[in-house]
Order: sequence, then structure tokens, then C-alpha cells
Amino acid sequence: MSVEEYYNYLWYYFQPEDIADKEIITCFIAVLPSSEDNIVTIAIHDRDGNISDNLIEKKAPKGGFQAGHVYNLSINENEFDKIEQQEREALIALYNATGGDSWTDNTNWCSDKPLSEWSGVSMWDGHVKYIGLSSRGLVGELPEELGNLTALETLNLGYNQLSGNLPESMGNLTQLKYLSLPYNKLTGTIPESFAALMDNLEKIDLSSNLFTGRLPEAVVNHPKWKDLWNGFIGGGFDLTGVKLPAPDFTVTDIDGNQISSAVEYADNKLTAVLHWWSSCPFSDMYMKEQLMPWYAMYHDKGFEIIGYSTEDVGSLRSYVEANAIPWKNFWYTSGNEIPQLYSYSTPTIYLIDQNKEVIFQSITQNRNDMLQVLIDRLGNVELYTSTDYSRDGEVMQLQKATQGKGIDLVFLGEAFVDKDMEPGGLYEQTMKAAMEQYFAYEPLRTFRDRFNVYAVKVVSPNAEFMSGAVHRINENQQICFEYAQKVPGLEAAPYQMVSVIYNKGCTGRSYTTIYSDKSYVGFMMEGVNDVLNHEVCGHGLGKLSDEYVEYGYENQTLPQSEREKMDNDWINWKWGANVDWRNDAATVKWSRFLSDARYAGEGLGLYEGANLYGYGAYRPTENSMMRYNDSPFNAPSRERIYQVIMELSQGSSWVYDYEEFVGIDLVNRNYATSRALKTSPSAAVRENWRKKHRAPVYVHGSWKDAKNSGQAVVPLR
Repeated sequence: MSVEEYYNYLWYYFQPEDIADKEIITCFIAVLPSSEDNIVTIAIHDRDGNISDNLIEKKAPKGGFQAGHVYNLSINENEFDKIEQQEREALIALYNATGGDSWTDNTNWCSDKPLSEWSGVSMWDGHVKYIGLSSRGLVGELPEELGNLTALETLNLGYNQLSGNLPESMGNLTQLKYLSLPYNKLTGTIPESFAALMDNLEKIDLSSNLFTGRLPEAVVNHPKWKDLWNGFIGGGFDLTGVKLPAPDFTVTDIDGNQISSAVEYADNKLTAVLHWWSSCPFSDMYMKEQLMPWYAMYHDKGFEIIGYSTEDVGSLRSYVEANAIPWKNFWYTSGNEIPQLYSYSTPTIYLIDQNKEVIFQSITQNRNDMLQVLIDRLGNVELYTSTDYSRDGEVMQLQKATQGKGIDLVFLGEAFVDKDMEPGGLYEQTMKAAMEQYFAYEPLRTFRDRFNVYAVKVVSPNAEFMSGAVHRINENQQICFEYAQKVPGLEAAPYQMVSVIYNKGCTGRSYTTIYSDKSYVGFMMEGVNDVLNHEVCGHGLGKLSDEYVEYGYENQTLPQSEREKMDNDWINWKWGANVDWRNDAATVKWSRFLSDARYAGEGLGLYEGANLYGYGAYRPTENSMMRYNDSPFNAPSRERIYQVIMELSQGSSWVYDYEEFVGIDLVNRNYATSRALKTSPSAAVRENWRKKHRAPVYVHGSWKDAKNSGQAVVPLR
């Protein structure tokens, strides 16, 4: 074969005998980088210059010919065109199957523009390599055509409303490296073909879905299972009997000492690996109130903790030293040190036995339940038991009202023992901290001087929350009222406002019982934190409703009976000022705020999803104290709390004036407050809230005649 170049033409000459029996002839042609406007003409000429009928012109690919690239331009067909058409059709199928017209961003999808210009799609080497459509409102089932994107390396469709089974064709995505599908509603189990993906997968996340059944044997027996199992946790699969192999690792702690997993697994009967962050209030609370007491009880029995954090090492060291954290900690720079045990949320804990198997992980299990695993594996510990009950029922006045008639608040403690009751001791410190938390947010902060605050000492036999421990209150409403009546003047009070603060180590979910005579009893089972503001300030004092959607109710619509109950509660008792089933800006409960330009910056509107239901119930703001507890109270909630405070402290002569409230509320209409109310809560916040809180109990009656059963109506069925 000889090659001759004429201007911008390149000729290949073949002798007839060289190609007589050839079905495919491959020619490699060196071309200079060019624009995408360049045209490549492929033709067959004979020695006499005659051009055959088999002539084809090919436009350069998107971006033109690039240096160092190899392009395949077939005479019979343009492989690039064929591949692009196949991938275009697969993307269109995905769009149509998942409600693309309603996505929050569908820029250029299904247009004639290059696929690389479709929002969330990236290409290189002539193939679709990346699809990132997280949190875009995808609804529906993934189509079989998805499997035609055979060069795909990243598929991120998390935080949507995808449902149905994963398509069998996903087994074709053998080049996939990253698969992220968390927080959807996917069902069934994964197909057998899924095992074909495991060879190249580097990271997978199927958590927070509704999968069922067993994983295919080909998946759990795959060599990559030891690296990828954490990505299947929390998806809903039945993992009974499935081995979750603990990884081997060697890291350096913040003091420069080496931590070897092999040594730790061998030396300790149970080893916990904890992901925490010092700025995370949930980490702080969990470590101080649960882990540190458990560590003190079980360390000598063979329990060790290895903590890691992704924050800077200086902050990590400062926190460890300031709080006397007793276990080993290291700086986790990027999630690469132990990828099998990585989790975005904090705190997350994995418990590993001497067989190097993960026997407990808090991604799907309530992290507080780890105590029972310690008890089962390491046995009970000897509990300290109170012997001196002389201070039981002792009353402390923590604050006296200086304005109005004085609203009486009573704080009690559960699981505090006799040695906690000394003046200035743990009980008094906890009750004072609870009082400060109560007034941490507006409008309570402004009107704090209208409250009398009392604490009554409650001595329990034991402080721990474990098998065999005995406590005093045990969520008994009548016992709470008995202690509240020990406050002089409250024996026959028209209402009782009681907050029960639990000592460290409780694994229950906080809640409030609400009475129609303005009474309430709130149980703060994780101690003193923002849950108190949601429970006894929001539910208890303001009689506000939940603005979040209960897990499993995302696709449920508020039934007619609940509409009627919502209206009845509002008309008769002014319960639920912050939720409504009406979606008309002119008639919704907070309509006045919607038309008031002074509240324009707070993000007020009609947000569907409230009162536990995903549809048919509306809340005033994207987020608030009554949604996921990580934002202030919104304007309708602040207004109602203000009204209750003034009605109780001023008496029946007080008359509400909207303009007066707006003037007082000026402190809340600032940028910081507005921004927090408009910010969507993170998935970690939502998941944590689901595990530690439950809906309130409503009692239509007085605290004086309410019983422990028979009158409670619980909204969550």
C-alpha cells in the first residue's frame, strides 16, 4: 500500500489482491486538530480516478478533532452517530418515565442540542459518562432503556421520588463506578444482573429506599462485597445472616499514635468505629449523654471506641481535650481511610466483634439501641441504686415573673439518683439548663419575664437506661401532675405545664401530651436540646402542629376526617395555627402575613406537606422549629405563642392587636431568621428527627380528670 497526500486530501492505494478477501479494512489517518465544522469525505477511487457510489461525508464530532484522540468513522455507518442516537433515545426514555416536564431543571432535555448541553449530563470520548439529577423531582420508574448507556460511569439520581424495581438492564452498565440512588421509593430487590456492575463499582448508595427481600447470592459473594456492603445498608434489604466484613485499616490518631484495626479487633471483645463532628449538636449530645456513660460502664469488660472526624485536626483536638473524650480519635481527611465505614451523617457508629464482622450499624438501627447489644454481648453492669429519698419532692424556684400574672412552668427530671440532688448538683444544673433552653428562641426570649419557673426534685432508684433499671416517672402523666402540685399554689391550678427532662442514656422518642385546658406534659428523652423548644414551647405552650411529613406518609393525602378535625381543633381550642388544609392565600390561617409586605423576606407561602401528610396539608415556610427543629419559629407560630403568653399573663381583659404584634416581632424579621426559615433541611437532619421524635398526643379534657388511657387521640396511625 502506498500513501500520497494532495493538498487537503489523503489517498490510500490498495492492490486488488490485498483486499479481495477482506470484510473490514481499517485505516489510521493522522489529522491535525480542527474545528467541529471540518468535514471528512470518505470515497473509493480506482486508478483511473473514477469515484464509486460508496461515498460518505462525516462531520467532525462536537468540539472538533482533538490532539491525541482516535475517532472511528466507518464507511458503512457512522458509529458515533449510531451511539449518540442510542444514548439520546435512552435519555429521552428516562425523561419520559420520570416526569421530566416537572423536573426542577430540565434545561435542553429532549432538544436537538448536543447531549453534553442537556442539564446534568456530561460526555467524553463520544459517550454519555455522567448523569447527575439529584433532588430534581424525578417521579416514576427507571426505564429498561437506561441499560443502553453502556459507557456510563456515574449515575446520581438520589433524593427524588423514584419508585418500582430497578430494571434488569442495569446489569449492562458494566463501566459504572459511582451509583447513587438514596432517598427514593425504589422497591423489590435488585436484579441478578446487578452483580455484573460490581467489578468496576467504587462507590454505591442505595440507602433510604423501600427494597425488600434478599440480595442475590452473586452480589453478597462477589469479591467487591467487602468494599461495597455499606452502600446497601439502609435500603430495606433483608440482610439476616449476611456477613458484613469489617475492613482492615491502619491510621494515626491526633497524638501521632498508630491505630491498627487488627490489634483492636483482637484485643477487644467489641470495637466501635464512630464518625462524629464536634460542631454537630447530635454528635455532641450522643457522645456526652450515651457513649461516654456506656464507655465508662463497659470499657473494662472489653469495649473500645475508635472515633474519627472530617473536620480540621485543630478543632478535633480542642474538642477532645475540652470534653475529656476518653477513646482514641483520628483525623479523617476525605473519607478514603476507611471507605467501607464512611457515612455522610454524624454521628454514625459501627460495632465490630472479634470475628471482624459488623454486628451493629446505626444507619438502619437506632444508635441508642447499641446499649442492648453491649448488654447481650458483655453482660449487665452493677447499677448504682439510690438509698436517700429525703430530697424527693423538694421544690426549687428558678425564676419569678416580673410582668403580668405569671405563667407557671414546672420542670421534672427522670433517671436522676440521690447523689444528683445536692444543691448545685447535676439535677439543679440540668433543670437550669432546661429553663435557659426554653427561652432560647423568640418570642419566648422577649417575654421571659412573664414566667414563674420551678423545678421539683424527683429521685429515681437508678440512673441508667438498661435492663433491670428502675425509674420514678415512667411516662406516667398522673405522677407528673402529683409532683407539679408540690409547688405551692399549683395544687388546684387551672392548668399544669410540665416538662420532664431525661438523664443521659435514654433511647426513647420525645413527645408531648396536649390538654384542651392549656396544660401539657412533655417528655424530652434526649435531655436538654432544641427538641425541648419544638415539644413544650411549640406543641405544649403554643398548641402548634407538626409541619413535617412522617416517614412512610410522603405519598399519603390528608383525609377528609383529618380536615374536619383540624377545623374543629382550631375553632374550639385554637390548636394548629401553623397548618391548614386550605391552599388559598386569601383564606389560609396565615393569609394576613402573606399580604403584609413587612414579612416578604421570611419566605412565607403555602408549602405542601405538613401535619404528618405529604399532600393536602400546608405549612407557612419551607422550614421552621415545628418542621425539623433546626430553624426558628415562623411568623404564624410566633404570633400564636405571643397570643397565648399574653392571654395567660394579662387575663381575659387583654385584646389582641395585629399591629402591636408586628412591632414587637420586628426582632425576628431579619436576614438570618428569614434565611433559616427558607433553607431546606438536610437529609441527615430529617433522618435524625425521625428517629428521636414522635407526634404529640391530644387529650380533649382537663389535666384534673385526664386518665392514662381512654381519652388520647394520636394523630399517627
